[in-house]
Amino acid sequence: MKWIAAYILYPVLFTVIGIAVISFGVKPVLKIMDADICMQIINGAPEASMDYELQQTMLSGLVNDGANGEGDTKKEQETTQISVSEPEYGIQYGSISCEKAELLAPLYYGDDEEILRLGAGQYASSKMPGTGGTTIIGAHDSTYFAGLEQIKVNDQVVITTNYGEFTYEVKQVKVAKANDESAYQFEPDIEQVILYTCYPFGVSTYDREERYYVYCSRITE
Repeated sequence: MKWIAAYILYPVLFTVIGIAVISFGVKPVLKIMDADICMQIINGAPEASMDYELQQTMLSGLVNDGANGEGDTKKEQETTQISVSEPEYGIQYGSISCEKAELLAPLYYGDDEEILRLGAGQYASSKMPGTGGTTIIGAHDSTYFAGLEQIKVNDQVVITTNYGEFTYEVKQVKVAKANDESAYQFEPDIEQVILYTCYPFGVSTYDREERYYVYCSRITE
């Protein structure tokens, strides 16, 4: 039994303990260090990631007049709708900014972990900016969306793409659980942008269960 304990049970026990230490101790620290390194890179060269026109030159917007016949009203004739082809997943197609919150980030199509290391990511099942409906955009609180902590109601958020520039006004800010589906419900009759990031800001924990949401409505002339 001593031989079994010495050569089988103890190694297995130490292996399990080692995995637990790496998973619950080292991995969160490495993630925090990675976020800090990313933040230093971002602060050092904020303009370097704004060159989206070279990365996605094929994305185009088509403006269609609302007039479809002699029976259309004047209001319908003056209405315009932008039709935009969705970019390939992982493509940077624009940038997002809020001057008052000192927020400036490149904007990518998609929101996986690799994309969020590079900038803000649009949830691929949401609408493209400027096309009506809801656009959902996320980024890390320790890097590109750190400025969301300073954003306030009535601030303006600008999304610049290579098919147009769109301005939104902040209407509401709130904190909700990450699994609260009501926090990001699509509003078919409202053109809006929902920005989100982890909450609380700057907390060095591996998993956070809350999200910080900023709701913005499109400003049109």
